[in-house]
Amino acid sequence: MRHQPINSSLFIKNRKNFVNKMKPNSVAIFLSNDIMPTNADGTMPFVQNTNLLYLSGINQEDSILILAPDFHDKKYREILFVRETNQIISIWEGNKLTKKEAEILMLLCEQKGKVVERNLILKLVWGDDSYFNGRSLDVFISKLRKYLREDPSIAIQNIHGIGFCLQD
Repeated sequence: MRHQPINSSLFIKNRKNFVNKMKPNSVAIFLSNDIMPTNADGTMPFVQNTNLLYLSGINQEDSILILAPDFHDKKYREILFVRETNQIISIWEGNKLTKKEAEILMLLCEQKGKVVERNLILKLVWGDDSYFNGRSLDVFISKLRKYLREDPSIAIQNIHGIGFCLQD
């Protein structure tokens, strides 16, 4: 671990403070730093763009944060792009959030402290709420819990028969 876990409310507060200083109808785009090579087959340790880290807490390369506070559709006012990962990348570079993991975590973060219905997650992330997608959701929640276990102040709670709640 590069540092002690930081409470997510800090990053939410940082984004709110930044957005309050933006001019009307403006957009801010933050790109992660590049991985810097040392020679033909070596790289320097990754160091995240401090602005992106300050606003999102994401310490993953190839990430992009877009803030558009005046956009007409609320769900597109804060967008975070992360590189899609796979098992080969995780072997060489460590765990990274997959697209579905990031989507599920985003839904839970947007409704932190509130129950997010299981069917809603299934429909938004998979497109339907079939039994098999439900089992996949359980696996993804399990993986997210494993990633988040380093920070004891954050937990994904299962609300039996209803959905999940991100507790902070």
